[in-house]
Amino acid sequence: MALLFAIHYERLQEQIELIGSYPNLCCDLAAYQHLISEDEPYPYWSALKILEVMVDGLGAERIHWGTDWPYLGVQPYPELIRAIREAPFLQSDQVDKILGLNALEFLS
Repeated sequence: MALLFAIHYERLQEQIELIGSYPNLCCDLAAYQHLISEDEPYPYWSALKILEVMVDGLGAERIHWGTDWPYLGVQPYPELIRAIREAPFLQSDQVDKILGLNALEFLS
């Protein structure tokens, strides 16, 4: 199943500016997997590009992994997480923050 719409990455700038203006705001990646079409190959660049834009605009410290469970997308979560872990634009400490350390910090 191909995407029936175009992803307008430039539209993320409005959210980045809003979140960026408030030091205590952060965002999560819940539901971003729904932008991945069924036939898109790993590592799912349509979704990873969203993450890259958000990290560039906000920093990894303000982004949390989210699942949007129980509304699962087509791609399995282990592959989505592996794609983030292997993303060439992220350093290992940024990956650790996004996939859990930021949430722990938020809760403490």
